[in-house]
Amino acid sequence: MSDFIGFTDLEFRRVEGYGEVWLTKPLVFTSSISDDPKHIFKFTIPEKFGTNLTSVPRPLRWLWPVDGPYVRASVLHDYLY
Repeated sequence: MSDFIGFTDLEFRRVEGYGEVWLTKPLVFTSSISDDPKHIFKFTIPEKFGTNLTSVPRPLRWLWPVDGPYVRASVLHDYLY
């Protein structure tokens, strides 16, 4: 069974004029696909990676803010895309 193990803190700074943010330190996700320790995967998103966080249409941002609780998953999505 797969399991999400954890991630590091997300730290970023806004880039004026670009509509995106850059990571100020690496963001690391750790996950497993089984109980076997050999099947642990680590994704490291490098410092200075640029992302728009979560792509949410402006009229819906009151309901789903671009920096909501799912923002780390959004950054991973942008990195893997």
